[in-house]
Amino acid sequence: SELRDFKAKHQALYPLYQKGKEAYQNQGFDNKAGDTIVRGIDRAPGELLHKVSSELNARALTHTRVLDESSRRLTNWVYVVLVLMSIVACFALAFIMKILLVNPIKLLRARVEEMASGDFSREVPIGGRDEIGTLSFSLNKMRLELCEMLGSMASASQRLTDSSGTL
Repeated sequence: SELRDFKAKHQALYPLYQKGKEAYQNQGFDNKAGDTIVRGIDRAPGELLHKVSSELNARALTHTRVLDESSRRLTNWVYVVLVLMSIVACFALAFIMKILLVNPIKLLRARVEEMASGDFSREVPIGGRDEIGTLSFSLNKMRLELCEMLGSMASASQRLTDSSGTL
């Protein structure tokens, strides 16, 4: 609104500026002649321009404050989302660790308990080349060696029984 007023008043001054230019040229390009005609005519537009400038600064400051508050709120939401994503990532990591570590260890423990009770029939599945896989391989090797040893002992016991029956 004030910008429109400024523009309208400035356009209304154009004929006066033209008269000043003509006087300047007619007087042999004498500055005093042109200045006398246009003296003071730009005061009102200058005041309006200052007023418009102040209003624009106030609006810019208001918008800056609004944007500043909005960016603060957005930053807070980003932090909340990042914390929630971190929590979800921790739970996902815990679940993966359970699948990759805890479950294989539970299976190994169950097979060891079976062997401790004398059941060597089930093989321990080897899950990979990591420490658990190496442990599974070693446990299977031990199971086979114990089976051979028990078989040898049973065979020797049978021969001893047969020999003592013969005597």
